Amino acid sequence: MKIANTINTFRCFTSTPSEAVQAHEGTGFKYLDYSFYRVITNANDPIMGDNWKDAVLAVKDTADRLGFTFVQAHGPYCTVAGEDMERNLLGAGRSVAA
Repeated sequence: MKIANTINTFRCFTSTPSEAVQAHEGTGFKYLDYSFYRVITNANDPIMGDNWKDAVLAVKDTADRLGFTFVQAHGPYCTVAGEDMERNLLGAGRSVAA
């Protein structure tokens, strides 16, 4: 079993997923969990933008440069009904595709 920490741990102190990865420097973790939980609740999340694939690759590049490996990911927890259904499905689909 690989001990990992979710990048969401530092998302409240950072502006981007890449910054959340950088915040893990010096913590002793080698493995990370990419949490997509916030993508549907944060209107400015890069995953919901037009260049979302580039945003995901930027996070991977940051992790690679710093010696971190993503070993798992969590998609957003959302409903698939109601007024936010389309956005929720888009965020969920992108988290799987990433």
